[in-house]
Amino acid sequence: MELNVTLFIQMINFFIAWFILRVLYFKPAIAFLDQQQEEHDQLIATLRRWQGGITLKEHEIDQVWSALKLFSKDHKPDSLHPDFFIFKDIAPALEQLSVDKKQIDRLTKEVKQIIITEAAHVDI
Repeated sequence: MELNVTLFIQMINFFIAWFILRVLYFKPAIAFLDQQQEEHDQLIATLRRWQGGITLKEHEIDQVWSALKLFSKDHKPDSLHPDFFIFKDIAPALEQLSVDKKQIDRLTKEVKQIIITEAAHVDI
């Protein structure tokens, strides 16, 4: 088997092309891809940190909300207590107003809408 000079020339051309591509193209391309991956990883880490903070804040809000519910349940005013009537001497037989179910439902919906619109303006 005879070796041709063209085989050696092709090998030299191949290694020259490989070296040029490696230095001029592959290194910058790989460096760019590594930089992009690093930025991506930093963004993911930042998002996870924020997500942890949001979860913690939601937990705090739930605790405050539960405490407020318990407080309002424990400190519910007794509106039928006789000492609360301002004019108990003038009108001793004050009774609770009778309201039908439709009116209670309508008022409940109105109050709920007002609370929702007011709560939408609150920044947490």
